[in-house]
Parts: sequence; structure tokens; C-alpha cells
Amino acid sequence: MPRRSNNIPFNPTGLVAGQSNKKKALLIGINNTLMDQGGAGRGTRLMMPHKDVESMRALLVDHYQYSPSDIVTLIDIDDPKQLQPTRANIRTEMRKLVADARRGDHFFFHYSGHVVQTENQDHTEEDGKDECLVPCDSDGVQNLIQDDELRGILVDRLPQGSQLVAVLDSCHSGSLLDLEHYRCNRVWVPWVSKGRRKSDPIRNNVQRHNALVVYQHKRISGDRVKQRKTTVLNHPTSPLSPARRNSSREVPTAPASPVASPTVSPASTSTHRKLARALTKLEHNTSKGINAIRRSSTLRNSSTAGQPVKKIQRSRTIKSQFVPWLDIKKAEAAAASSEGDWDQEGRQCESPVQEFCNGWCHHNVSPTSPTPLWSLGSPEIISLASCKDSQQAWEDSEGNSMTQRLVEILKKDPHPTMGDLMMTISHKLHDAAIKAHTQTKQYKNKVLRYRKRFPGKYELPEEGDTDGLNLNDFQDPQLSSRKPLDMGRRWNL
Repeated sequence: MPRRSNNIPFNPTGLVAGQSNKKKALLIGINNTLMDQGGAGRGTRLMMPHKDVESMRALLVDHYQYSPSDIVTLIDIDDPKQLQPTRANIRTEMRKLVADARRGDHFFFHYSGHVVQTENQDHTEEDGKDECLVPCDSDGVQNLIQDDELRGILVDRLPQGSQLVAVLDSCHSGSLLDLEHYRCNRVWVPWVSKGRRKSDPIRNNVQRHNALVVYQHKRISGDRVKQRKTTVLNHPTSPLSPARRNSSREVPTAPASPVASPTVSPASTSTHRKLARALTKLEHNTSKGINAIRRSSTLRNSSTAGQPVKKIQRSRTIKSQFVPWLDIKKAEAAAASSEGDWDQEGRQCESPVQEFCNGWCHHNVSPTSPTPLWSLGSPEIISLASCKDSQQAWEDSEGNSMTQRLVEILKKDPHPTMGDLMMTISHKLHDAAIKAHTQTKQYKNKVLRYRKRFPGKYELPEEGDTDGLNLNDFQDPQLSSRKPLDMGRRWNL
């Protein structure tokens, strides 16, 4: 484990002098949900969340001076004295956690269980998906707790000077609290994640670059612009998409252009047809998703190929002010603004405001960065997630999880620097992924040898031999916050 330097000032308590500060925690662990019923799929029953809650509770009491009476646990066990992690109970206990919060209070929130993704409807997610907790009384569709609800209860209600630390051990948990900064808090690790080449991050990047989402803007006042999302396509309507191609033999045609197209020879036509068939096969293979999951059950929509384009009438108002040109006097600009003459020469529209963290927030402290509160007294919110939004969290064959590794690290050093903590936990999760890949490949080879030795005695499952096992997925822990973090600061619960 990396050594920590001794010349960094650190206040291990962070309490306000002369005030009785609170330290409260809410720990949630869900092994089973209603997703296990009704053919919801394999891989939905977890082994570790109850143990995660137990280990985290002991860590808070033994190393962070939490009183056992100030720690609330929600786990799905058959005990009438134990609060069950239903949707109603989770929401109630979250409100109680931050109720009557004051400056100097410390709060801790831990969740270990399932998370699913749903389509975002208000254009507030970079990848177009909302992340949702799956309570024990949820089937993965109903009774979910959306990330907007978590943000509204746990984050937006905290007063200045208070602190909330969240540890989220689940799939798709990178932005579960919808905090503004995440890329700028990352640390360098000496490898590149070697996950699937046809992964969700690549798909999301392609979607953004191809501009599948179309917006219309209409100015309604001097400082407001109305934005409407006009078209949503599940697949790009390119000449090679299924919606535009009746058969794989159809030759793709270029869009209409005033420049005359050159004559295509029979040989080149054959080449184009071969290319079309190859791209069709590639597009079909790319559409196949990852079906081996642990702490999530991603919701999938049925294919809409061939259906007409959906017209969406959702709209929202965004901030975009007119600002005076450099060589126009302020008085003249103010007069033009009062007269409502928005087209007067010498006025310009303000550049779009940055909505998502780009990784360079430490170098950009202007109001255009996505940080609503820069004051030193604003509440400090930190979220440690086990993976990115596009990734899945795993339990290995021995039942270990990200929470177990985090507890192991913090028992040795309860107050490492943020950078050392992220570096260490990243190494441990990477090593665990490599170990899981090796075990899965060994099991797969063992099944193949058995099938060859005893033909007809072992029927291949429809899902394959490795369904529910980690064959080539990685998970990269994420540290999110409301403001860019100094990675040399100490971690404290």
C-alpha cells in the first residue's frame, strides 16, 4: 500500500468547536429482490450485501467513533425486529438520516445491492440513462428509487458546513448521487481496462458523435432559451441500418448531393454489396449485450427497427444570456436590452454552459464549470462507487466485494489520502477481475473436456456455459463530488 506523507494538515474529526456535532450512518444491504421471481433472469441473487453491512458497521464503530445507536441498518432477513429494505423504509430512513442536520455534522450512507438503468426523460444524464436502486419489494421495474430521489433527499437538503460520504457497491453506480464532478477526481493507474471491445462506453460515444439526439432552440427572453428534444431513434437511420435496408443485398447509397455521383462499375457494385453484408453482420453482433451480471439487471427495450420515428414534445428552459460585444458601451447595451431589440448589431449570444465534468475542472474555475456552489462553507458531498455507470460490480467465487476490500484498506489506515485510497482500491479490484477471468476460463475448459469425454451426457444451456460468470469484464471505482477534490486530502468518515 502506498505510504502517506506526514506533511499534509489533517483534522480527523472535522467537528465544530463548542457544538455537539452528530455522526450518523445508514447502511443498506439487499441480497434478494422480486427480480428473482417471474423469470427475471440469472445472477440476481447476491451473497455479500449482508456481510458488507456487518463489516462496514464494525469499521464505523471501531475506527471512526460512531455510536452503535446512531447507525441504522436495513437488510432483508427473516427477523421481525429488523427493518426491511423496502422502498418506503429506505426513503423514510434517508430522510431521518439528514433530518435537523447542522453545520459540522457528519453523515454516512452505504448501499450494497442491485442497481438498474432506465431511460432518462429530462436530458439530465450524459449517457441518457437514470440509475435506480432496487429495494427488496421491487421487481426491477416497479418500486425503484431513482437517482434524482437520492440526490433530492441526501444531497440537496444538507446545510453548509456539513459532510456526507456515500459508499455505493453496485453496478452502474458512478453517478448514483448525480454529483457534478467525477472525471477530475480520477487517479492514474498503470493499465488500460481491457473490457469488451463492443462495450457500452464505446456505444455511448458513437451515439454522441453521430448526433442521434436532435434539439431545437427558441429564445423566449433575454436570458432564457427553450430547448426541445424533437427526435429519438434507437438505431441510426444510416443507409446500412435495418430500418432503411430491406435485405443485405441492397447497395447503400450516398445522401443526395448537388455533385453528380461517378458511374459505378459492376465490379465496384459487387464490392459495395459485400461491404454492406459485412457491415450488416457487424451491426448485428454489436447489438448483442453483456448478459453476465452480478449487482444489476439491466433493463432492455425490444427492438424498434422498421417502426416510424417517435416524435417527442418534451421541452425545458435553459439559461443562455445575451452579452454585449467588446466594442459596445454598457449603457448602449442596457438600453437595447430594455427596448427588447435582441437583434441589434453588437450583441452576441453567450456560449453554452458546460453541463458535465470534463476532467479539467481544477484548471477552470470560471462560472461556466458545472459547479453550482464554490463557497468554502457549502456542504461536502463525496461518493465512492464501485464502478462506472456503464460497468457492472462483481462478487468473486470467494464472496469478496468492493466493500470488503475497502474495509480491509481502511482498517490498516483509516485516513489515507484520497489519491492513495483510489489507487489502492483500483489495484485490488483489477487483481480480483483478473482472478475471476482465470477461474471462468478454467471452468469453461473443464466443461469442454467433460463434454468431449462424455458426449450426449451434458446439454449446453441456451445462455452458454459461462452465463453469470465474469469472463472479461472490469470495474473501475469512481470518486464523485459536488466540487473538484484535492486528492491529497485525507479520507474521513
